[in-house]
Amino acid sequence: MSHWSQKYLGKEWSEDYDCYEFFRDVQTNVFGLSQQLDFVAPCYETRAEAIDFVDNSKDVQENWFDVSVAVEGDAVLFGNVHNSFHIGIWTIIDGQSGVLHCRKNDGVVFTPRKNLIESDTRISSLLRAKK
Repeated sequence: MSHWSQKYLGKEWSEDYDCYEFFRDVQTNVFGLSQQLDFVAPCYETRAEAIDFVDNSKDVQENWFDVSVAVEGDAVLFGNVHNSFHIGIWTIIDGQSGVLHCRKNDGVVFTPRKNLIESDTRISSLLRAKK
């Protein structure tokens, strides 16, 4: 049986299907969490603005909680000097843990944890939906 991510890998990025819409799609259709996804919609110029919103949003506080160790399906908010804010989904594919996300120019890709570290990508928050 193939991993749920297989049907998403390679799907193209577009103005209508960016990292946030990909996140909503997977959380709704794979994890059944559509009522808990409105916290990410605003776009931010800086990572600090995004983190401040996540830390202080009533929607986030009511529907999600911070975790220190991610499991399959957790929200991953991350970025680096070239990407101020990005969201993906923690997953394990073929024994490797990492983030499935939709990146401009590349579409949906899986980035193993070790590659995040090597590329100086910083995980800002790991969030798990309250069930």
